[in-house]
Amino acid sequence: MVPEDDPQLHEFIDDCCELKLQADDVESLHLDRPDILLELRSAQDAYGVFYAAKGREWDIWCHPDDWDNPGGVAFARRHPIDAARQLLKRSWRADFGFSADED
Repeated sequence: MVPEDDPQLHEFIDDCCELKLQADDVESLHLDRPDILLELRSAQDAYGVFYAAKGREWDIWCHPDDWDNPGGVAFARRHPIDAARQLLKRSWRADFGFSADED
């Protein structure tokens, strides 16, 4: 069996990769759906994910100077699912402060 974070399973096109998280990830990470997009920005050694939560689209990024950066673009290319999960598990995300009632 091939591990889900095996790079051979995830094709990057123009430094972007479509990922599908497991159902338990969707629930524990408070996402609307399992489909996310991982984007690599090699020149800046940054990567980010685009995801849906609370009925809206959001993005969150890992930059080289972030204290919890596990290895930049090289890490995200080798372990795209782990990189996405790590970003989405951060203690603060923009969607955490959003209330649909305020919109």
